[in-house]
Amino acid sequence: MYTLIEYPIGVVVEAFVLSMDEERLRVTAAGFSDVLEFTRSGQEWLTEEGQRIEMAFLQCGVHEAAPVFPASLALAACASVPHHT
Repeated sequence: MYTLIEYPIGVVVEAFVLSMDEERLRVTAAGFSDVLEFTRSGQEWLTEEGQRIEMAFLQCGVHEAAPVFPASLALAACASVPHHT
């Protein structure tokens, strides 16, 4: 699954989910040579250093794009996906 990761400083990283469960998320991300791992604390995802991040999971088909969360971040990513009517 394709995802976007937004860091507090405003940097958005494109990534692909390798594995995910309720407590842990592992992704391979553009521009990173190693796998990134995040853990869940309540409703928040945290980096290995404890930095809070926002996640947007995106499901795009041939004729549609469906943001999962948060909508504004996911829709920004899908704007570059060709949309056929």
